[in-house]
Amino acid sequence: MISSECSPTSGRKPAFPTPSLSELGLTASLKGLQSGINRTTQSISGLGRRACPRWFVFVRQYSIRVFACALFLLIAITSFACASNHGSQTIPPEVESAIGAIGDEIAAERYDKIYNEASDLWRQDATLEQSISSFKTLRTKLGPVENRILQSATEKQNSGGPLKGRAYIVTYKTKFQNAEGMETFTLVERDGRWLLARYFVNSTALK
Repeated sequence: MISSECSPTSGRKPAFPTPSLSELGLTASLKGLQSGINRTTQSISGLGRRACPRWFVFVRQYSIRVFACALFLLIAITSFACASNHGSQTIPPEVESAIGAIGDEIAAERYDKIYNEASDLWRQDATLEQSISSFKTLRTKLGPVENRILQSATEKQNSGGPLKGRAYIVTYKTKFQNAEGMETFTLVERDGRWLLARYFVNSTALK
């Protein structure tokens, strides 16, 4: 509390208020407390700077850059692999036309024509008699095809092996007259033409 005295009879202006000794002591104590707080804050701030040196920030930023580059490289490699062997729900018109023609030959039971117009790989795997026998077994147990629904189409670019070169593996969910099954046509490109390399049917009716 600040106290002041004024003489009503002197006519002079009252003296400037004079703080008491107890108040001076309180003010000094407050100043000392504030100074201590400032020193503590500066010490903590300096400790924070020492705890996180510049080299640590650089290493952390460098690690993030390395991780980002590695992730980008992984995505690029995966995309390239998918471009070489990729699956889809569509097939090129020429491949679809070749499968349609083969399907017509199967429906008409012209198995010898299928054999003669197939790729060398087909004829290497089976004789004409074996090929005809297999088609007849499928016909007897499953009946003729009523409809096909495309399930997958996978293009392959092979540098070697039986399916060397460009190939398509096309799978249909097929409704036969007597049962349902999955048909898989494997075609290879030879001299601009798509030829049958393999034909496979999976159905519980064949077991």
